[in-house]
Amino acid sequence: NDYIQGQNYQITDYATINVWINTTQTDNVRPIFDINTTLNGGGFSISWRSGVAVGTVSTTWRDDAWSTGSYPYITSTTNTRDGNWHMLTAVYDSVGAKLYVDSTLEASSTRNSTLTQVGGQFIRIGLLGNQTTTYYYFGKLALSQLYNRALSADEVRRNYNATKGRFGL
Repeated sequence: NDYIQGQNYQITDYATINVWINTTQTDNVRPIFDINTTLNGGGFSISWRSGVAVGTVSTTWRDDAWSTGSYPYITSTTNTRDGNWHMLTAVYDSVGAKLYVDSTLEASSTRNSTLTQVGGQFIRIGLLGNQTTTYYYFGKLALSQLYNRALSADEVRRNYNATKGRFGL
């Protein structure tokens, strides 16, 4: 039940989340890196969701094109809960969202919008943003990075190649 939280973060129009994980956790609906408000009013995240293949990771966001209902999301194809280290990268840019696993693009969505500017957001690593006592991440988590811009595919690949040796890859 350990997590890290930073208060009063203001997300910019475009962003990148990059994090290394290693887990065999089997529960769905587990966060990894979440930017949100206590009322679930905004944000950008990497997590496991219910309703998708077990082990695949998703990125969820709220952008200016979103109006009602469930947040839009995209899901990877790689099982990231296999006890191996994986670098997960979620990018939101002027076109939409992209999700990389180990520097390979696995999913994308065209939105042509910007992330919603909501005050009072915070960063939580290892706990779902609008929760206080449930939905913890279980496993190893390292080298969490948040960029206030969208990284290119080449920059994602360079990050992976520059850091993979730390994880025995």
